[in-house]
Amino acid sequence: MHMLLGMVELACAREAAREVLETLRLDDYLFEVEPSEAGWRVRIECAIPQGWEAVEIEVDADTLVASRNDSALRRMLVEAWRPRLAHCKLG
Repeated sequence: MHMLLGMVELACAREAAREVLETLRLDDYLFEVEPSEAGWRVRIECAIPQGWEAVEIEVDADTLVASRNDSALRRMLVEAWRPRLAHCKLG
C-alpha cells in the first residue's frame, strides 16, 4: 500500500511541476521529479542557444502538490523558478 501511495504522490508532484513549467513558457524542455530530502527534486533539461542545459530545483513536497489547487502558491513557485531557468529559450 505504501508503494501505491508513493506513486500517487509522485504523479501529483509531476503534474504540479508540469503546470509551473508550462506557465514559464519554456521553448523546449524535459523534466522529471524524484524524492529528495527537501521533498521533491525537479530535474529540468531545457533548450538553450548552445544546445541543452540541466537544472535541478529542490522544492517542498507539500508546497509543490498544493500549488495545483492554489494559484498564489503556483505563482510563488513560478517566480522562484524563473531566475533558475532564465537562460532557457522561451516560447
